[in-house]
Amino acid sequence: MLIDCDTCTVRGAGCADCVVTVLLGAPPGWQGVDPVVVQLSERPRTPARTAEDAVVPPPGVVVEFDDVERRAVRALAEYGLVPPLRHRGGTEAGGADGSSGSRTG
Repeated sequence: MLIDCDTCTVRGAGCADCVVTVLLGAPPGWQGVDPVVVQLSERPRTPARTAEDAVVPPPGVVVEFDDVERRAVRALAEYGLVPPLRHRGGTEAGGADGSSGSRTG
């Protein structure tokens, strides 16, 4: 599963309840607002990342979920803890009604 916010056809309108926004943060420029940079005091460097470190990919970076991550997101969505994935790539081959016929979430 590849998720590219730059090619998502519901970007903007769909970002508010997108699972990618919940997990990684809103893409730059979402709702006409660039990210706010908050100056932090110096922290000691840690050799390994922790689960509390948020990773927000820069524009143009494609997010890829493997099978384990996909099942985890689906389980969280089934219990209402995160919204289901609604990504619709602009390059998908669609049917006559515009649907791709592929399953998301």
